[in-house]
Amino acid sequence: MPPFKPAAAMASCAMPIHDQFQRRRNTLRVRYWHRILRDIARPCGLPPVPAVGESTRCTLGPLLIARSKTTATTFVRDAATIAGSAFSRHVMAVLMLRGSLRGASGEHYMELRRGDIGFFDLSHPAEIQASEGSQLSVLLPRDMLRGAIQGLVLRESHLTCRMLARHIEQLVCSLPAMGQARVEALVQSTLSVMQLCIDFSPPPDAGASAAPMRASIMAYIDANIDDPAMTPETIANAFHVSRTWLYKHFAGTGGVKRYIRDKRLDAAFHELCNDPQQRVIDIAYRHGFSSERQFQRAFQLRFDMTPSAVRNRRKQGAPGD
Repeated sequence: MPPFKPAAAMASCAMPIHDQFQRRRNTLRVRYWHRILRDIARPCGLPPVPAVGESTRCTLGPLLIARSKTTATTFVRDAATIAGSAFSRHVMAVLMLRGSLRGASGEHYMELRRGDIGFFDLSHPAEIQASEGSQLSVLLPRDMLRGAIQGLVLRESHLTCRMLARHIEQLVCSLPAMGQARVEALVQSTLSVMQLCIDFSPPPDAGASAAPMRASIMAYIDANIDDPAMTPETIANAFHVSRTWLYKHFAGTGGVKRYIRDKRLDAAFHELCNDPQQRVIDIAYRHGFSSERQFQRAFQLRFDMTPSAVRNRRKQGAPGD
């Protein structure tokens, strides 16, 4: 009879219990995240990546401050969500710490990259696609701010954005040690900085994203995304518009060239998730990149992770934490 090995026996019994506990913990975490989000939006996973995230939040007088982390997810705010929301008369300012957001909010097409700040009027429907990333958000009643806010995007390269981003980050850092006596002063300072940045920013281009021509161009790009010959010049020629017109109507996404590149990167991301056995260089060439190095750098900038990291996580069966 072989010798008895108690340590090995205990280890073999412990693993299933640990796995079961971990699965239960993850399930509870997702449920809690969905419950927190129910007044904001309905999260939907981007196959094959499930909608998983976490969020912590606290109140500061009339302000609600939240730190969130998500996998690649689509957030839908429809009429039913708005009708049952406690924040239907609020504005949400979102500072992107990592990753990107892209989609329609009301009549505006918005895209936020790392370091940008976007303003969402929660009385409007929205469908926003988020890459894996993290954000800091400030929710406040709409009537506490003046001016055109819905669809406003402050770019990280602008002074107003950096000023507001630093204020929000410092505000979050000071929350754990905050006394009640400082709450009103901090609320007023936050509102003042936010209003100053809004006043000195160009207003959002109302209705431009809904223009039929822009919608047609976006559909054309989607249909030809794998054509390496598609460029801003070929699009301008196909639709008989100027490069200046294209740049103006895609300014919210960083220009039509960036829009094409980001769409190609999104397609490459999903291909890596769906078929992680492929070589990165093959995916890069198939989606219009001239070299693997160019693809690696663009992918890292958009998703804050390398193509190899995405592929390896899918091979290991871990779509997102």
